[in-house]
Amino acid sequence: MKIFQSLALAALLAPLSVAAQAPQQWLEGVHYDLVEVQYDAPEDGSIEVVELFWYGCGSCFQFEPHVERWLATKPGDVRFVRVAATMAPAWRTHARAFYTAEQLDVVGQVHTEIFHALHVGRQALNDVGAFASLFTEHANVDAAEFRRTWDSFGVETRVRRGDQFARRYQLTGVPAVIVAGKYRTNPSRANGYAELIQLIDHLVALERGGPAPASGSSAQVEVSPGDQPESVPSAATDEVPEPGEPGMMLWWLLAGALLVVIVVAVVALSSRKRS
Repeated sequence: MKIFQSLALAALLAPLSVAAQAPQQWLEGVHYDLVEVQYDAPEDGSIEVVELFWYGCGSCFQFEPHVERWLATKPGDVRFVRVAATMAPAWRTHARAFYTAEQLDVVGQVHTEIFHALHVGRQALNDVGAFASLFTEHANVDAAEFRRTWDSFGVETRVRRGDQFARRYQLTGVPAVIVAGKYRTNPSRANGYAELIQLIDHLVALERGGPAPASGSSAQVEVSPGDQPESVPSAATDEVPEPGEPGMMLWWLLAGALLVVIVVAVVALSSRKRS
């Protein structure tokens, strides 16, 4: 009898083990969309990965460590670009802070500090003065130079380009990722932050000419830079990863349950014969 019980337990656990080892199947229309917009690829042939973010977004804050680890090991032919979201009026101040950091070449000194000040320190970074103090503390930026850059034409131009980018790709939440100008995804679609990094690597390989993904529905997007998104989130909304879809895991569980039923039936039949 113990032998049959062991077989039943093994039958139940086997599909779970196989499913855990099975590679992720990334599906177009499920985990990402293939979009068609006007896109000027980098002249050096690099593959561009663009992240749309907002400093006030909790999901962006949680995604950031994954991005930093990925940046330390990403292939040399991949170019990573951050775009600050401006989908709501309250977001524009944070966007201007990021582009000011870019203009001053101090993103490395202040980018993570801004996230931590907002989400760990609970500081109210909502005006130019607050950001000026942070830049002075962490990047030794002169306050007068900071304000000149903040109000500069260069920063304003970058803010407008961020507006156009979000509209062009119909992005209505953050964080969002665009790979090679044609693959659109986010943590919810990928089923998590670590999974999104894996999906980015998959899409980069696909762009290099790797194996074609499993087919799915494709979202065709043809919009001009001046078009507005159909829905604009409030300053308090962002996209949060949701539980993953069952996919192949469900089939393995069903197969395991069927095997358990068969084993139990065999055990019951053997018991009746003995009696």
